[in-house]
Amino acid sequence: MIRQEYAETIHLNESLGAPSAVAMKKLFAAIDAEPPRKAWSSVNPFPRLKAFFASLSPRTLVWSASLGALALLLQAGVIGAILVKDQGASYQTASLSMNEPVTRNLGAGRPPRALVRFAPDARVADVTALLDSYQASIVDGAQGGLFQLQFGNKAMTKDEIAGLMSKLQSEKTVSLAVPAQ
Repeated sequence: MIRQEYAETIHLNESLGAPSAVAMKKLFAAIDAEPPRKAWSSVNPFPRLKAFFASLSPRTLVWSASLGALALLLQAGVIGAILVKDQGASYQTASLSMNEPVTRNLGAGRPPRALVRFAPDARVADVTALLDSYQASIVDGAQGGLFQLQFGNKAMTKDEIAGLMSKLQSEKTVSLAVPAQ
């Protein structure tokens, strides 16, 4: 059945025949009658640009060129001022020390930290009140009974840190306070 259908399809297509010579002449005549198209690669914008500038008066050209030169000088001055201003800035390489946290701020120092041992009779409410009064937070847990605290979010000088440690030592809930390295 498949071979029979295949043979009938071939016979039908052969019986249709080729287009007549008149149809072929009409097609070629229509193709020849169309205007030739320009290829995109042959489109040149420079003749149009040249014609535009030729249509301008000499006075307009002088003013336009002067304005363009002034804009270029202004731009060069702004860029030069920015470069001279930034030349005084110091640069640091981005490196990572294994002892520092990844989120450290290279421009400003990190907030001070201290190792604190609380008094054995200190209550949670007393410790919480102490942390609130010093704007401190516990950064690391109790290793050997010592807690690492961070004070605020600004860097301090060595004198300020020493004053903070002596003030902490005088608290009744604190038995030991030393600056953390």
